[in-house]
Amino acid sequence: PILTDDPIEVSSKVIDAGVHDEQVNRVTQKLSVLDDDIAIVESFSHIITFRTDDGLVCFDSSGQLTGEAAVGALRGWSEAPVDSLVYTHGHVDHVGGSGAMAADAERRDHRPIRVVGHEAVARRFERYELTSGYNTDINMRQFGGVGGVKDMAIGDVPKFLPDDTLWPDVEVGSSGSLDVGGQHFEFHHAKGE
Repeated sequence: PILTDDPIEVSSKVIDAGVHDEQVNRVTQKLSVLDDDIAIVESFSHIITFRTDDGLVCFDSSGQLTGEAAVGALRGWSEAPVDSLVYTHGHVDHVGGSGAMAADAERRDHRPIRVVGHEAVARRFERYELTSGYNTDINMRQFGGVGGVKDMAIGDVPKFLPDDTLWPDVEVGSSGSLDVGGQHFEFHHAKGE
């Protein structure tokens, strides 16, 4: 159950007090402002967004099934163009909503979104294209619980990597940086999810 509205309060409760009495990876599709120009959309994979003088810098785009609602929540906070979308990694639940972001940019007549990702992301996408059916089956078993129930699983999509997924046009290796609208972002690659 969701007991605490503020995601920072939930995080502090878990990290600082060791209290784990509610769901922490929440899919509320709600945007919370974390600081003056920083917000989070709690989606299947969260979207962290920084507002800059040149537009928004988003970290991840949620997934294909949640991307449109996540973009809607983001637009309730800011109408600014998405200047850059940074993929923390290439899993479909972090990149699959990029098509919804691109469609939103096109509807608003905004410039195309610059996509930043690690140099291994494109190779992952290529592998996803080659193994789409296999990945769908695995994810239905691992995350679906009840195979064949529409919209109930990560793998419950027509194609594992959606055709409208934005591929990185700026690749970084073990480190890199990005300057957007007076803000400096540094990237450091490490093993993780």
